[in-house]
Amino acid sequence: MKVQEVGLLPGETTRITLTVEDRTRKKRWQRKKGQHECVLISLCQQLDFVSTNRYETELMDRKSVTIAVESHGTCKASPGSGPETKEIEFSVPSDLPPTSIHADRLVTISYFFKLDLEHFDIVVPVIIGTSKTPGKID
Repeated sequence: MKVQEVGLLPGETTRITLTVEDRTRKKRWQRKKGQHECVLISLCQQLDFVSTNRYETELMDRKSVTIAVESHGTCKASPGSGPETKEIEFSVPSDLPPTSIHADRLVTISYFFKLDLEHFDIVVPVIIGTSKTPGKID
């Protein structure tokens, strides 16, 4: 999985390139149901909350919530057919708050692309900003 840019803006579109290869052998008798399996790629927002106890400040509580804010599906590669490359135009929703990795440490917002496969997941972290930096960055 290759993401065109890891720094994105709300409302922007990015290209995600997936190279998928299924190295299993083709079975003689394959169920038709299995031929149309798809994978899901999602832009996920993770919210981390930290709170301290009012009476005992040493006691801290941490909670985390992950939400898929946008998802796209694509079909898997056929067994034994070699690598297949698929390109997905992925639109970032325009109402997302920016990434806040070390803002106030009470509420932290982070984002990542997640590719859900049958036996494992691939996670690529991304940063959602507020505005584009003018000019080139060296």
